[in-house]
Amino acid sequence: MKFIILCLVVLSLTTYPTGVDAQTPKDKAQELAHEGIKNLMQALRLMIEHIPQYELPVLNKNGDIIIKRKYPHEMPDKKKRGIGNDI
Repeated sequence: MKFIILCLVVLSLTTYPTGVDAQTPKDKAQELAHEGIKNLMQALRLMIEHIPQYELPVLNKNGDIIIKRKYPHEMPDKKKRGIGNDI
């Protein structure tokens, strides 16, 4: 009888994980939400960086409206690939 009880105790101790730090569903949800917001903020930052920036419009002598890029050294991808105007 003592042997059976000893086997049951040993079996119960080996099958139950005692030192595992399992995350609760609430902790896991908060971690996923934080990671999602971080990824969203990074995507928005990249989108804003790629929007072209322009100076204020200026009228020249002929009445033409000229709008210059703030950073003229940056060429759009289409010009780099050799594609003409897409108007």
